[in-house]
Amino acid sequence: MSEDLSNTLSKYPNKWVALSKDASHVVSSGDSVKEAVEKANRQGENDPVVTKVPAEYSNFVL
Repeated sequence: MSEDLSNTLSKYPNKWVALSKDASHVVSSGDSVKEAVEKANRQGENDPVVTKVPAEYSNFVL
């Protein structure tokens, strides 16, 4: 099943975002992959889906 996170991800321009393992919601974000993953790990998400949100956000498929 796919989730439409376009409204949510648009709040994180030019950031790395760690999504829950099922990609249903944002767990953390950061200026680097490492920062986003470390924050997600601290919140108990040990296998996040990570993506970079473009500076100018539009819909895209993960």
